Amino acid sequence: MAGDSTYRAGCEHLVVQVDDDSAARRIVSDLLTDAGCSVRSFSSGKEVIEYLHGHGKADCILLDVRLPDVDGLSLFQLLRNDYPGIPVILMTGFGNVDQAVSAMTQGAYYYFTKPVDLLLLRRTVCELLEKIRLQRQIFEMTKARANFGLIGQSNAIRETIRRVKLVADLQTTVLITGETGTGKELVARAIHEGGRRCGQPFIAFNCAAIPDTLLESELFGYEKGAFTGAGHSKPGKFELADRGTLFLDEIGDLPSALQAKLLRVLEDREVERLGGVHMKKVDVRFLAATHHSPSDLLTGDRFRQDLYYRLASFEIRLPPLRERVDDLPLLVFHFLGELNRTCRRTVQVVNPAVMDFFTNYPWPGNIRELRNMLETAVICCPGREMQLEHLPGPARSAAVCNRADLPALSQLEREAVTRALEQAKGNRTVAARLLGISRNQVRYRIKKYGLAEDSEESGSGVHTS
Repeated sequence: MAGDSTYRAGCEHLVVQVDDDSAARRIVSDLLTDAGCSVRSFSSGKEVIEYLHGHGKADCILLDVRLPDVDGLSLFQLLRNDYPGIPVILMTGFGNVDQAVSAMTQGAYYYFTKPVDLLLLRRTVCELLEKIRLQRQIFEMTKARANFGLIGQSNAIRETIRRVKLVADLQTTVLITGETGTGKELVARAIHEGGRRCGQPFIAFNCAAIPDTLLESELFGYEKGAFTGAGHSKPGKFELADRGTLFLDEIGDLPSALQAKLLRVLEDREVERLGGVHMKKVDVRFLAATHHSPSDLLTGDRFRQDLYYRLASFEIRLPPLRERVDDLPLLVFHFLGELNRTCRRTVQVVNPAVMDFFTNYPWPGNIRELRNMLETAVICCPGREMQLEHLPGPARSAAVCNRADLPALSQLEREAVTRALEQAKGNRTVAARLLGISRNQVRYRIKKYGLAEDSEESGSGVHTS
């Protein structure tokens, strides 16, 4: 393994470089060490793979496309698959536009041709490491705000967290209310894990997901022969939650006949299986949740008032996402961290237009809808920046409809061409491929919008961040 490695005590960033040219390795190592980085250098693909498999540690990889033992682009693909969270900067002395475009579409952070502009290299690496540092700060901030897994800093979620802490270590029955997708089960788990029963079973049961004919047997259990098909005895959810917590979700959909039996269990702490002849004591803490408001729940004969007041000894209302828009950045980056790992992506930046849409969107499905929307966007985003075009189709349509300051089409086109030219460092061929149009069409739009002189500029690098 190449031994030209430089460490700096206390340095938080490690750059790994792979280049078979020892002189080039030394120059880059000195350059980045002077910039405050620790550097590990390798001369072959095999060496860096062995290092990463053994340590898996790097904040950035500088990779020469031409190596003695492996094609650099093939190695790049391997690194993307096995270490999707590590950004890669490609360098080569044999660069061409096709290779640059290929690298960009596959997720390279930057592409340099040799001889490398050392000042630009240093600036690019330092900017990248600064982004990583900020992302770590966001991650730490998210953890600091993640009380019981409840993420946010708005007044609404702070009040929710306060009430969870008040009741977590008690045995009080709690009713959790809130719209669909606001995280009622998450709050129930937070109450369970924050109390003295945290090491005991947490049983979640959705009253709306089971047919009425099966609800009683699922809750109370049954003895062998209790009904046709009961070939063996089975404990119900009350018994399974003994010494722990039973969370009854969508309690408002419980049939009236079972409401009376549930009230009896709450009062006596005893259950009897179907077909059984003996009552069994259970030590269970009961948590319940509903998306109905208390007034709707108690309208008419839908829900027993005595059961409601028994369940609602203490009530926690979860605010809808539209009432806690200040929490959106924390929630977005929290979910991005999860989704980048599960979807094997490296989305690190959310375009301001996307965040504006998130802020103004009403979120009828609340946090669940946000996570699902982000999952689609992460899957559809091949690079590091999430754009409106990566959102699901209905969300993209809503984004257009909700923009009160919708710019003219010509303005959008001008901004798109400008952005592509900036990313391509003035190279119109690369910009054309980024935009999906011909080079002549790019030239026409440059002249149309007065963006630049109609000249052949190649640029010293292709930036894809």
